[in-house]
Amino acid sequence: MRATLIHNPKAGDGAAPDREALLAMLGTAGYDIRYQSSKEKGWATALGQPTELVVIAGGDGTVARVVKAVLGRSAPLALLPVGTANNVATGLGSARVPFEQQIFGWKTAPRVRFDVGMARAPWGFDYFIEGLGAGLLAWAIPLPENAMSSVGDRRTERIARGQRLLRERLRQCRPEPVEATLDGRDISGDYLLFEAMNIPLVGPNLCLAPDAESSDGLLDITVIDEARRAALDDYLAAGAAGRFEKLDVPRYRGRTLRIDWGGLGLHLDDRVWPDGREATPSPALVELEIVDSLEFLVPADS
Repeated sequence: MRATLIHNPKAGDGAAPDREALLAMLGTAGYDIRYQSSKEKGWATALGQPTELVVIAGGDGTVARVVKAVLGRSAPLALLPVGTANNVATGLGSARVPFEQQIFGWKTAPRVRFDVGMARAPWGFDYFIEGLGAGLLAWAIPLPENAMSSVGDRRTERIARGQRLLRERLRQCRPEPVEATLDGRDISGDYLLFEAMNIPLVGPNLCLAPDAESSDGLLDITVIDEARRAALDDYLAAGAAGRFEKLDVPRYRGRTLRIDWGGLGLHLDDRVWPDGREATPSPALVELEIVDSLEFLVPADS
């Protein structure tokens, strides 16, 4: 089977298989591989060549870039998570499955639909796979990478560092007014955190929408106000210590989210949006909905 491998050699903590190891595993499983590093200029041109499968070896940022580049094409995707958070792979159920098991399982694996959302605003539009948010996480996105992790940190250490940093910021931040409607229903409020999600996790493995389904065409909205500051602090403290706790906060589900933007700090997946280069008239309406989907091969054992 012909396959195109898009690989981010800089992703993760250095413990993941390198280019040669990945090519060896894929070759042993019978794949005829076209290799492309996502760090090379013009990497997306490789996706224009005929292929029967697109393999992504990278983190969530690499997944998002590849997804945007292949929308409208028929070849399925397969994911080998080598990033830090690996939120998409966790949502698909494959984050902890050994690479060899996944690779040999792709030929008989079912195709799993994965939604792609779009955010529209007067300054432009963009696609997303994780979500859009305001408040605590939006604040953390612009930080330099070395503020969230250090060279040589293992994946678990990077995630714990990210959650500790968010917890420190939580002690200082104040609720922000968010004017929003979901399918016409008013969900406005003063929020420490406001996240519209396509998958259960976002950021440093924060499971803010545990019931989110990436194939249902719906957005899952999680909101945290001042009354639930302590609950969020306890959740981050547990995560930083390597424990998982449920976060009992209000959640909503719907198809179309509209936010009255008046300079509100936003993130779209892993970047600030707008990023300062776009014209940003205020007030303005930001609209989110699921607009497309593609398919991942997910082995049955995932």
